[in-house]
Amino acid sequence: MCGIVGAFSASPRNREVLSSSATMMIDTLKHRGPDDQGIWNDPSGFVSLGHCRLAIIDLSIEGRQPMVSKCGRYVIVFNGEIYNYLELSEMLQREGVSFRGHSDTEVFLEAVSRWGLEKSLHNSAGMFAFALWDQHKHILILARDRAGKKPLYYYRHAQGLYFASEIKAFKVLRDIPLSMAPDSIYQYLTFGYVPSPRTVYKGLMEVPAGYYMTFDKDLATKTESYWTLASEGAGRREVSFEQAVDEAEALLKEAVKIRLRADVPVGCFLSGGVDSGLLTAFAAMQMTQKLQTFTVSLEDGVFDESPGAAIVARQYGTEHHVLTIRTDVKTLLPKLVMAYDQPFADASAIPSLCISEEARKYVKVVINGEGGDELFGGYRRHLAMMLYDRYHVCINMTPNAVFDFINYILPQPRGFRSNYSFLHRYLRGLGKNHFDRYIAWCVDGFDEKEKKSLYRVLPCDRLPSGGLLADKARHYRKEDPFDQFMAWDFFLNMHDDMLVKMDIATMTYALEGRNPFLDHRLIEWAFHLPKRILLKNFNTKPILRALAKRYLPESVAMGPKRGFEIPLIRWLRGDLRDMVHDVCFSQRSIILDLFNRSYVEELLAEKLPMDPDRWSKRVWTLFMLAMWGDMNEDRIFLS
Repeated sequence: MCGIVGAFSASPRNREVLSSSATMMIDTLKHRGPDDQGIWNDPSGFVSLGHCRLAIIDLSIEGRQPMVSKCGRYVIVFNGEIYNYLELSEMLQREGVSFRGHSDTEVFLEAVSRWGLEKSLHNSAGMFAFALWDQHKHILILARDRAGKKPLYYYRHAQGLYFASEIKAFKVLRDIPLSMAPDSIYQYLTFGYVPSPRTVYKGLMEVPAGYYMTFDKDLATKTESYWTLASEGAGRREVSFEQAVDEAEALLKEAVKIRLRADVPVGCFLSGGVDSGLLTAFAAMQMTQKLQTFTVSLEDGVFDESPGAAIVARQYGTEHHVLTIRTDVKTLLPKLVMAYDQPFADASAIPSLCISEEARKYVKVVINGEGGDELFGGYRRHLAMMLYDRYHVCINMTPNAVFDFINYILPQPRGFRSNYSFLHRYLRGLGKNHFDRYIAWCVDGFDEKEKKSLYRVLPCDRLPSGGLLADKARHYRKEDPFDQFMAWDFFLNMHDDMLVKMDIATMTYALEGRNPFLDHRLIEWAFHLPKRILLKNFNTKPILRALAKRYLPESVAMGPKRGFEIPLIRWLRGDLRDMVHDVCFSQRSIILDLFNRSYVEELLAEKLPMDPDRWSKRVWTLFMLAMWGDMNEDRIFLS
């Protein structure tokens, strides 16, 4: 796990100029790789590649990057891990390939040299983002793993392009005009993050997950997909529930096993729920040394995950660490905003950042459970979609005005995650097209009507958020509405929110996060499961819960969904109230520049008709935007 950067020129340039740019960029990413740093300069003056290393596999000098292939044709900077590198190494050795060291990067690089890029990508199981320079053809290749676990951004300009693992690396380059993209802010207000491949800055893009992009010396670009959820998950097969549980057990055990491969200590995030409990169990059973586990506890006991986590930790004899988060988080917020580079309103990033800092004191690698909910139906919205799928004919025959009237007369929910709040949200999604229905059920930000009231002047190039989802979904067309819904949850909510949150939280402290649930073989298998099995008896994650009964106490296996959560409503009404007001209404606030002050004041004062949970999410969205604007004032060019 590392940080990578590069500067590519369409025509030969002074090597010192390219090297200086790459060096400035990599210096901003030292937190991702504090163990080593290197720059490689193309003798012809076309490219400069930079790498900062977090040494995980092969700690020797043979694992250093940038790395040149034995044949001398390819140069690579690689961020991530190829988990099945041992198996690939054996295959290559049988074909006569020898190795200098034993790093997974070297194995992948020699695989490309021997098999070509396409075959190497298809044979690899891992998480990665890399840049590959072909010295014979003078082409640069940027690629990302199937699930999009590792980030990779690029910026094209008239003379070439830059790329980097994080956006902050581009901010040191004064020859590119980073300015705010109004439509990205418009989408952020709904989703709480900027949906890829766009970013909050004009012209700064993200390489799509499961793709590789080729740039030649004329800057002609070719974008190729080597894996898509639509093709790999197409067609659900018949399988019994018991068979599905057995297959899930085998796949998940193997996914955990290969993710324990490291030459440094490995730990596990343990929230006390089903997903992390299973990962802890499988890791502890397959390790020769004692597993270290980490969980979060809030000082006042609200949303305290530590009791359930402690039960699992005792059962498997882990060395357990509990981090208590204090109620005063004001000092954490600037660090959070600086780490994420873009406006990011997922409040669970706070405990994720804290637990990553704590874990890094003991281990260099941590296993976490991102992806389990998206693959196995862990959210109540999946039950809502299952219900809609069963009765959609009758629902679609009902005039939309009926649902509008019902939503108008129903009182706002007062509780958090209550049955009534679930019903209220479910009804808000009926009478809408399938894109807007997904947003109503899955997204906590401003809807189109609210944004119209919020803005002083709406962005002229705005795209309704439902239209943006439709645009993203064009590569994931599925006949079945339920299959569509699950696919969108995977490539939107998980890819653009959950994985971004965890990558930044862990890499801020040079901690490698590994996700067994995102093994592509497990993903493909899960998307072949019949929906009647996936959500058997209208229960969330019935397959994982049945599996958990084999390894975890009943209270954990059948317990409610748990994650790293915070009491956002109470914080915004109490500890953070004054800070929110001061930041949002400061003299040069992006909030005042873009939005109607009167609307924002009414929102902050809780005078608008919405339940406390929706209120807190909207306030937090504006608060994070305001802090981002304040801390990036010199590069966003608002007006």
